[in-house]
Amino acid sequence: MSRPTRFFASTVESAVHNAEQHFGKTSDTLEVSVIQKEKRNFFGYLKERAIVEVRLSGVKIDEAADKTEQSFHELIDDMNFDTETDDDLNELCQKGKVWVQNGKLHVKDGEDNFPVIEPATGVKISINGQEFQKKQPVKESDDIVIDVENERIETKWKMAVDNKGESVVLSVDPGYFLVRTLKDHSPAEKIKLVATEKKQMHNQLLMSDILSELEKYKVTYGIDYDAIQRACATETASEFVIALARPPVNGKDGEATFKTELESERTLPQEHLDGSVDHRETYDIPSVEEGEVIAAIQDPEPGKDGIDIYGRILTAKDGKELIVKPGKGVSYLEGEQRVVATDNGRPHVDSRGRILRVSVLPCLVHSGDVNIETGNLDFVGDIDVQGSVEEGMRIEADGSIWVKGYVDHSKIRAGYSATIQRNVINSTVVAGNHQLALSKIGAPLETFLRHMKELIHAIRQIQQAKGFKQTDYDSVGLSSLIQLLTEQKMKALPDHAKLLVDLIDEHEMLIDQEWLKLRDYLHRQFILFLPRVSASLDDLVKWHQFMQHLYESTLAEEDPDTNLTVGYATNSHLYSSGHIHVTGRGCINSILHGAGEINIAKTVAGGEVRSGSSVSIKTSGSMGGAKTVIQVPEDGEINISYAYTDTIIYIGHIKHHFYDDAEHVQASLNKDGTLNLQSTTKNLQGL
Repeated sequence: MSRPTRFFASTVESAVHNAEQHFGKTSDTLEVSVIQKEKRNFFGYLKERAIVEVRLSGVKIDEAADKTEQSFHELIDDMNFDTETDDDLNELCQKGKVWVQNGKLHVKDGEDNFPVIEPATGVKISINGQEFQKKQPVKESDDIVIDVENERIETKWKMAVDNKGESVVLSVDPGYFLVRTLKDHSPAEKIKLVATEKKQMHNQLLMSDILSELEKYKVTYGIDYDAIQRACATETASEFVIALARPPVNGKDGEATFKTELESERTLPQEHLDGSVDHRETYDIPSVEEGEVIAAIQDPEPGKDGIDIYGRILTAKDGKELIVKPGKGVSYLEGEQRVVATDNGRPHVDSRGRILRVSVLPCLVHSGDVNIETGNLDFVGDIDVQGSVEEGMRIEADGSIWVKGYVDHSKIRAGYSATIQRNVINSTVVAGNHQLALSKIGAPLETFLRHMKELIHAIRQIQQAKGFKQTDYDSVGLSSLIQLLTEQKMKALPDHAKLLVDLIDEHEMLIDQEWLKLRDYLHRQFILFLPRVSASLDDLVKWHQFMQHLYESTLAEEDPDTNLTVGYATNSHLYSSGHIHVTGRGCINSILHGAGEINIAKTVAGGEVRSGSSVSIKTSGSMGGAKTVIQVPEDGEINISYAYTDTIIYIGHIKHHFYDDAEHVQASLNKDGTLNLQSTTKNLQGL
């Protein structure tokens, strides 16, 4: 009989199967002895393999073969293949372990150690009825309770009611549950008990809560129930407008729809071979004929009342009526609400607030020069001079003025725009409503009116005094009484009168004749104290009312649509309530004041350029260093292609003096009020 052969496997059945494969026989022809069944540890891992001895039934071998088989058997036994693995498994089972499986804690005692557990945040442990918050050894027999804390975060919300009763805004930060479970952990001698978190949104806000709060605030109108439902269902922090007032809609003011063009269309001027520029060709002047409709007037519309969130009526304003004041050459048909021309001419519109003044200005065409033989020109409409204006002449027009030639040592004043095709030499040209001059006179006149009112009050007190005698008053005269009062009580009054006289003299060409009339009165009554200037106190009151009327005219707005256009200016004064355009060679030693933009195509050498908006110049100053001052307000801008030395610019009160030539100058103020100056010249110094 042969010697037995040992087979190792994870199970006895597997070991027998291996033997069948080895011998090529079935088990019923083999002799099988089970030496050892397989063994497994607590974890189900294989601790010791199954061992079987197998030999062939009825088979004999020779002694040498038997010895050889025996020697291999002994060799295999000596090698002890599985001893090391079994020892490791035995050592594993000898050490205490702890693990978490499916959210539950398991403990396996060891021979030489105790497994250790440590609770993390949100995990509480109790061992045998005692709570622990730090590391703690455990054993199988311990009564271990693991408490993983869940957390509920409440919904937060608040309501903001607009103090004007316009809206209610609901802010919602929805609540949620933090559901925690113990995190699984593989077997180890020491583990940290960690909880996993899952956020489950739970918005507890109810519509009834919101409606109750709205009721507390007495909100009854404009409640948006859909918005409230969205707020109650939201899962993200959000804001909802849950009540909204219906705002009042003010009525539309009455307005005018113009049926004809009112402004001149300006095109690029055409330069002739001799260098002159025909500015008449640069304007398309609008005109109307007798019977033509200038404007249609629309009635104002009533306003629509609103309702605030408390249910209160918000009263809307009705539209304001447009008051039409027809001027010369115009008729207003109230039934048809149409403004109709009754003369041929140029339509002119002056809109101040809700008052609309419409007129048709006729045009006076003067075919030749204006000189000593033709006399001065003064016209209620436009004036068109086909020639030049010679030395010592004056032209005044309520409308616009066009001069095809030059203006020499003369005075031109247009109520609207003025165009001088060629040169302006030693002359004064005014275009527009001269608000630049009036704005300087307004404040001193207001001060004088206040002192004059005190004077009138003092004279009345004297007349009402018990000791007053009319005979004494008649013999002395009102002028003497005024002089006496100013010498004893109102010493500043003559000084204020002199200041006004000087200002009117300074701006004589820029203002109406009414101001000159006032100047003469002030000089005679309050400086010279001439007799019979004011015959009575009533006369003095009438003069006060007259001055009040003039003062109100100083408050009128400037006209930005006015244009003063000249080809060239030398030693002249140019004033415009709108824009100034110098399209020819430029200006020499001249003063230019414009409420709007000032554009000079070529050179400004010497003099002063002052704009209420912006200034654009090709060249400022001269090689000889002619002092040239350019000024704009704080929000204005100055652009100069080439600035010579001694050009001085002002942006508001900020001054800069060019001590070196500069190119491509752009100047304005920064938001902090400092000068923003850009130039290609490096050596610049500011003062």
